[in-house]
Amino acid sequence: MPIVLYNGDDKWTAVTEYKKYTENYNIFGNNIINFEYLLFDLNRQDVEAVNSTRKLLDLIFRLDMLHISDNNLNKFPEAFMEYDRDLSTAEIAVLTNWLKYVLLKNKMSPELEKELKQVLAKKEGNVMTHSFERFVDGKYNEGITVGIQKGRQEGIQKGMEKIIEKLKQGGMSDEEINKYLQ
Repeated sequence: MPIVLYNGDDKWTAVTEYKKYTENYNIFGNNIINFEYLLFDLNRQDVEAVNSTRKLLDLIFRLDMLHISDNNLNKFPEAFMEYDRDLSTAEIAVLTNWLKYVLLKNKMSPELEKELKQVLAKKEGNVMTHSFERFVDGKYNEGITVGIQKGRQEGIQKGMEKIIEKLKQGGMSDEEINKYLQ
């Protein structure tokens, strides 16, 4: 059975049956091919219903319902602590990958990924919250460092382009410029 998981803010308005894409589909009665999918509109679900089975997917759905994103990772520890079940090593790996690829858009170094797995394994109230805050700080510091490095590289590139342009304006040939750049 096909299932559509929708997590948008607006109410889902698309049809859920293939036959309804056909104009005047009613005239065919039961003689029209129809594919129907189950719509799971996450933001219109009861929180308790989402948390009912205590599976890892429940936690991921709950985090998605809270609209936890790269911009508000501070909500994560509280939501994680409300999840009243310890995760296996395999589940921690799945949750870490979800955080890495979905929330952080693959902006996590291997060192931070390893630290995150350790933090998720602790799950000890304030210790976990403090560790996760350190993780978030490290993530942002890492992002700042990468941004600074990228900015420096772009600055050097633009500076070289300006120097080359000035040398050309001064009459230096491409061959002479290339000789000094190597």
